[in-house]
Amino acid sequence: MNKEEDLQFGGLTNFFEGTKDLISTPERAAMYLNVAAEDEDSRVFLFALKEVIDLQIGGLGNLSKLTLLDRKNLYRIFSENGNPGLNSLHKILKAINMRLKLEPISIDS
Repeated sequence: MNKEEDLQFGGLTNFFEGTKDLISTPERAAMYLNVAAEDEDSRVFLFALKEVIDLQIGGLGNLSKLTLLDRKNLYRIFSENGNPGLNSLHKILKAINMRLKLEPISIDS
């Protein structure tokens, strides 16, 4: 990871400068989240998800209102050691008009 890709999530900064441009449309935000989800470090996805939430709905306070999830719980989810449950993740994604989708991994012989 180079300096431009250095993350700041409890010690990590943005993937890139100008993240707002990268996630300015729902399609771009979905691509951004999909790339982040491929990283082995789950903090990368959570950081990217929080950036999308901040831009699209104005932060965790508004997310709490939309999802009816406790604000303190949301701050824990998006902390450095956050580990959201599947139910919470579904509610969070729905609030930003996204959904979880799985696809098979191609295995090259």
